[in-house]
Amino acid sequence: MSRWPVLSRTLRELRWQILSYGLGLAIWAFLVVLIFPEVSAQFADIELPDFYEALFGEQISDFANPRVFIALEYFSWVPVVVAVYAVVASTGTLAGEESRGTADFLFAQPVSRRRFYIEKLLGWLVGAVAILLLTNLGFLVGLPLIDVGDELSLLDLVGASLLTVPLLMFFATAGLLLGAVAPSRGTAAAILTVVVVVGYIFASFAQLTPVTEGLRYLSPFYYAGLTDVLTAGVDWWHQALLLGASALLGSLGLLAFERRDIGVEGWQLWRR
Repeated sequence: MSRWPVLSRTLRELRWQILSYGLGLAIWAFLVVLIFPEVSAQFADIELPDFYEALFGEQISDFANPRVFIALEYFSWVPVVVAVYAVVASTGTLAGEESRGTADFLFAQPVSRRRFYIEKLLGWLVGAVAILLLTNLGFLVGLPLIDVGDELSLLDLVGASLLTVPLLMFFATAGLLLGAVAPSRGTAAAILTVVVVVGYIFASFAQLTPVTEGLRYLSPFYYAGLTDVLTAGVDWWHQALLLGASALLGSLGLLAFERRDIGVEGWQLWRR
């Protein structure tokens, strides 16, 4: 028997999600790299409207730079895609077991709820890192086919990809907490989906006008800063804030999960 039975089972359940998300994003990364020379030639002498600078930042004016191009065409969208993985996998981690009717059987095994929760979270985290590493296969294959000079390296892209982890940890721990207190997995997933969509809108479009600009500070996507990571570097304070929020949500989720009554309908917020 495995020393980490819940972790092993979680990874087996997630294996097709890991492969599909990872390889799908790898194909996307490959295509983005492949079309860069053509796009850079077209944008070399084009002056874009101020609207684009407000939406994507001042670096949009240097769209012929591979760092800027890949940041905007790949890293501005990937967080949303992998956030979908976070929603599906995290809400299914705990609430999914209950909705499938397997929770009673699992909790009858000689594994404490605390260990069950921790191994489930570890399984999800390993899956997320595996997806992000798989996506870099597209860069690995694509970069040798084009000329980016000394502007960009595979190591830069791998590092930028792995910086998605704190953002995913935030959504995952939020999903675990919702899965522990919500009446069903569907309810938990619906709420977390709204958080993802609204957060992305706030981070992307709030800065278009001074009136709404402050809304971006309410978005986890803003603190992830993945659109700027290749051009402006990493804001480690923002990454630390995401990880701190994840630790808080994860702790609350563990507390709620240890007190949850299996099979009881309704919200379980203050059960002792």
